Amino acid sequence: MPDNESFDPTAALREAVPVSPNNIPLRQHFAETLLTQGRAPEAEREFREALGMAPNSAALKLGLARAFLAQKKNSHALALIEDIVKQPQAPPRAFILHARLLLDLGEAQQAVYQYRRGIEADPSVADAALAERLGIGNEEESEVVEGRVRAARE
Repeated sequence: MPDNESFDPTAALREAVPVSPNNIPLRQHFAETLLTQGRAPEAEREFREALGMAPNSAALKLGLARAFLAQKKNSHALALIEDIVKQPQAPPRAFILHARLLLDLGEAQQAVYQYRRGIEADPSVADAALAERLGIGNEEESEVVEGRVRAARE
């Protein structure tokens, strides 16, 4: 068994990609693994390679947008996400990412709308921290409701 300090979970994937360079699911898995390890620039390269072979893949575009976001390339991420959420079969996670980007731009109402679209399509994509920032959730106790500060009570 390898020791934990030198073990690289991406090593096998890194070796497999050149053996099967046109295997889009393999490249996507490799990119996702890199992204979860905080290696966003490498993930970006892999997502770009895969998108070169499957340019209409919403899943690959979403992954690339997440890699951009991890690198603080928010305008790049936003451009991709806005393209994805226009599609009829947009992945629900795209709406959540769109909401996060919109909120960072100060577009709270639009962010709430996009967040709700995402969780209506798939409740499992809910993000409690983002919902709290948006003022969604326990609205009885929150001073923020649907992206607006609740009017002060007398």
